[in-house]
Amino acid sequence: MTISGQKVHLFVLHHGLWGNKNHLQYITKQLNEAYKDKIHTLNVAVNEAKLTYDGVDLCGNRLVEKVRKEVEALEKEGKVVDKCSFFGYSLGGLISRYAIGVLGESGFFDKHEPINFTTFATPHVGVQQPPRNTIVRIFNWLSKRLLSRSGEQMSLADSYRDGRPLLEIMASPDHEFMKHMARFQHRFIYANGVNDRSVPYWTAAFEHTNYFSSIPALDIDFDENFNTVVKSFDLRDPNVKYVPPKKPFTSWTILKYVLFLLLPVLLPLWITIALSVVLTQGTSSRIRVAGILRKAASQIQESPNTLNTDKQGEDIKVSPTISLGSISDSSDSQQNGEHNTVDKFLDETVLVPALDGVNFPGEENLRPNEDSDSNEDVVIDIATQSSAFNVPPGKKLVETYKPLDLLPSQKNIVRDMNKLSWKKVVLVIDSMNAHAAIVVREKRFDSASARVGVKHYIQTVKI
Repeated sequence: MTISGQKVHLFVLHHGLWGNKNHLQYITKQLNEAYKDKIHTLNVAVNEAKLTYDGVDLCGNRLVEKVRKEVEALEKEGKVVDKCSFFGYSLGGLISRYAIGVLGESGFFDKHEPINFTTFATPHVGVQQPPRNTIVRIFNWLSKRLLSRSGEQMSLADSYRDGRPLLEIMASPDHEFMKHMARFQHRFIYANGVNDRSVPYWTAAFEHTNYFSSIPALDIDFDENFNTVVKSFDLRDPNVKYVPPKKPFTSWTILKYVLFLLLPVLLPLWITIALSVVLTQGTSSRIRVAGILRKAASQIQESPNTLNTDKQGEDIKVSPTISLGSISDSSDSQQNGEHNTVDKFLDETVLVPALDGVNFPGEENLRPNEDSDSNEDVVIDIATQSSAFNVPPGKKLVETYKPLDLLPSQKNIVRDMNKLSWKKVVLVIDSMNAHAAIVVREKRFDSASARVGVKHYIQTVKI
């Protein structure tokens, strides 16, 4: 029974690249079980699968439209959305940050108080990595070209506003995105220290230096209540040898060796299929985006300052009063949150495994083996809190490690993002693919170690 005028805290969750709402099903369930009718969760489905190629801005505007419609629907039920929080996983964190800028400029946060903003494994500094070897150079080249506008924006290869890339604009305190981000009472950043080659520590935590590049060189202490949350870290005493704990011999051990033996045969085939699908969907995205921009331009010709496009029609600026989410191609079933069978097959069978592939194999464990086969839900204890936020690197580590060779725009992002106060949490998850495990994206990534980060977030988020 709905009580008229019942106040609701809206929690908005957004998945990552090639993703769908099922990837955040676990964390959504934990939020609902912990806070019940105190919150209303919106696990967004308007940017699923191939639509994530279309750009952080276009996806962000679709998110804006969905949030507005959700608030309207709740109000029709007699509820009052007095608070709101946002959670973004991977690319979803960037999309959420963009949406916050648009919503803020429209006055949304004057009516709905912004409480929590959280990202898990989000590439805030982009995915362009320092070119330390040939493999990285190939990755950098491919990510710009195959992933349509999203790839260009995450690689900082676009010219979004004033000749600067979108991610740099979004980090600048002079623009609407950080202006309204500052209105959130609590801002949480969760970054994987190891085993995440999709979104390494330095970009997830927007740091100049990758302090977790060599785990055997580190001496790490963990939070007493959350045993994957880093409490302190410094260089290991050179006189103390790093000895990784032994792992038990299981069926997974056998499967792992079989996969290694089959890699010379399977890997070329898998790469060919994945690249073909990415190239096809990337091209389709560019055609789709061009159509959206043409439609938008025809509708707002009387407001020439609202929409700016470059010669190829690939870079856009959106007025906060006009959302491209409402101009997007409504004939696409996914725009309405419907994940069709073909796209689901491609995502789950080809593209998501391709993203996971860069995380195989993983680092050695840092702790004794845990019960990774357990599927029990996290027991929520709201009273338990953690103080392991913004843990600084040890003195010896700072003196020894040098900053990464980042692009000038990436350096600007790190500088500007850190002007705002954040609560950063570094996780060391016992998983070969921490990028998937950090949100328990699928059942196969579920483990006692993976659930700790979610549990920490559930217990520290403010209602």
